[in-house]
Amino acid sequence: MKKIFKYIKRIVIFLIIILLSIVMLGLLLEFDSQRTSTNIGSVGYRLKKFREKCGRFPNNTEGLDVLNTQNDCYNFQNYGGFMEMKNGYGTPFIYQSTNDGFELVSKSKFSDFRVTDKD
Repeated sequence: MKKIFKYIKRIVIFLIIILLSIVMLGLLLEFDSQRTSTNIGSVGYRLKKFREKCGRFPNNTEGLDVLNTQNDCYNFQNYGGFMEMKNGYGTPFIYQSTNDGFELVSKSKFSDFRVTDKD
């Protein structure tokens, strides 16, 4: 009888550990998703400020790197300084200049998140 109780106790402890691991994984994924949403919103804001100051969106050659520089019409220091252009999972955003705006894509293991702006 003691052996059975001992095995049941081990199984219960093992199940509790598995349950806690699942909960923690879910919390981490939610945090990364929220951080991605915040970061992509900040990048979108800076892109709009760049257009406001320079009269255009960055071209594909300049890409998002231009948002962390200072030039004749735009100074990144005015908008919070240097910003890492990555999502919550550490993957760089993909920027594509279009004829009438831009497309900003965040790729992750689970889904893609797209933001577009058309004039």
